Amino acid sequence: MATQLKPQLRDGLTAPYRDTGVTTASYADAADLDVSLVDKMNIYLKNTHATASLKYKISTSMHVASGHQVVDVPETTLSAGEDAQWYSELPLGRIQVEVINGSAASAWELEAIGKVVR
Repeated sequence: MATQLKPQLRDGLTAPYRDTGVTTASYADAADLDVSLVDKMNIYLKNTHATASLKYKISTSMHVASGHQVVDVPETTLSAGEDAQWYSELPLGRIQVEVINGSAASAWELEAIGKVVR
């Protein structure tokens, strides 16, 4: 089930969604977010391992419950210590970030924040 990001009243920004973990041999969610209440999204993913790489992909859908997802970022490798940022100004319903081992199991951290501009 997707975690819903809700805007704060004072500035239109969501409270940051943060998570950390370790990759495995199968794709697993680093984030599964319901972003139906926000207009813009910014996601930051960092490989915090000292030597191992990881792979990630980002998929989106227009509706939270939709089974049809579009892969916005195909499988991409993050080397040890490397980070990536993804930004969208499209009104989306759901964003899913998945991670998997690259060269070996690797630690990661993720932060996502949204903004309402309506």
